[in-house]
Amino acid sequence: MEASPPSYAAGRVLGKLVNGSLPANISSLFDQDWGTVNPETGIMRANCEDSVAWGNYGAFDPGLVARFHGDIGQKFTVECPDSCRKARASIWGCNPFMDESSICKAALGMNRITNDGGLVSFQIVPPEDHWDSCKLQQGINTDKWKWYEWKKADRPNKIARKCSKDWVASSPGVPCPEVVKKYRQNCKVTHGIEHCFGARAFKFLEPAQSPAMSPDSGTFFGKLTVTVTATADQTVACTIDGTVPNAADPAPGTAVDSTLELSHDGSYVVKVEFLSFILLCQNLEIQSMCIHLVLS
Repeated sequence: MEASPPSYAAGRVLGKLVNGSLPANISSLFDQDWGTVNPETGIMRANCEDSVAWGNYGAFDPGLVARFHGDIGQKFTVECPDSCRKARASIWGCNPFMDESSICKAALGMNRITNDGGLVSFQIVPPEDHWDSCKLQQGINTDKWKWYEWKKADRPNKIARKCSKDWVASSPGVPCPEVVKKYRQNCKVTHGIEHCFGARAFKFLEPAQSPAMSPDSGTFFGKLTVTVTATADQTVACTIDGTVPNAADPAPGTAVDSTLELSHDGSYVVKVEFLSFILLCQNLEIQSMCIHLVLS
């Protein structure tokens, strides 16, 4: 049975997130509003019900509603909250997914995040004429969907009737946006904002490989050089004072470098953040790396 897309009620926002950095488990802070952007990393935050088609469930800010309306090939990274398994949100397809699908619930079903939340990256891909249903992980299932009038958009008489003469002359046989919208999308106006689904789809990207750190632990004497080796197309930021590095927008005092020189007695915690070409940010914390310097 094909599930119907959800209706959007003003003020009804499920899956609230947390202001500040993402702890290991944010369930205890679940009643706080975490906003739409992580203030420390700049990564966009999504509710469990947010989709590519309607980027901020329950809200009617045009900029937030359309924040994932990217071009084909464009990539996004979002931070998902916990407890999306129980979210009242639907999914259509099996990666790729129809744009009306819950981003975070689909990510959970694909094991890209856990039910405690996390970061996930996806890419905008072309829409399809139908979406199969499938069984994902975490007990999450998807629904099927079919655009029964999809082929009408290719009919010459439909193109001639609804497309401009300039379009027909410059792109013969190609359906114009007006024809595509009529036969391959579903649109309605809600609180003055047009909500269309079917205009695009999204597909999750594989997680980027974590940088390698050498040495990654131990006790040393004298000056020590710590080297962080990143994969191609990654920017790495490192700190040794316990602060959170920001590879996207380095804070004052943060060394955007892959080499750290440690020369003073003390116990250091090295934190690394990397920004890859798919915009997937992760914090890699090396636990209690002790560096000892013996003076003669």
